[in-house]
Amino acid sequence: MTLTTTARHEARAEKARRNSKAALEAFMANKLEIDRLLERLQALSEDHFHAEPDSVHWGHVGSLAHVRDQLREIARFLGIEA
Repeated sequence: MTLTTTARHEARAEKARRNSKAALEAFMANKLEIDRLLERLQALSEDHFHAEPDSVHWGHVGSLAHVRDQLREIARFLGIEA
């Protein structure tokens, strides 16, 4: 049994609507996870990344520089930093 041209177009349109809805749901789930990560990162920053002033050493500096570099890469990817 073959579908008519109109039926095929309707089937494709329905598939596209389902696909679009699934993509939007996945996008929003990823956005929510990013928002949560940003909140946690902000809280960690406000706590100076758990570093005690009297115990900061070059390892802390290197680790924080690595985090900064990764965030810069993300910013560049998103087009928000030159």
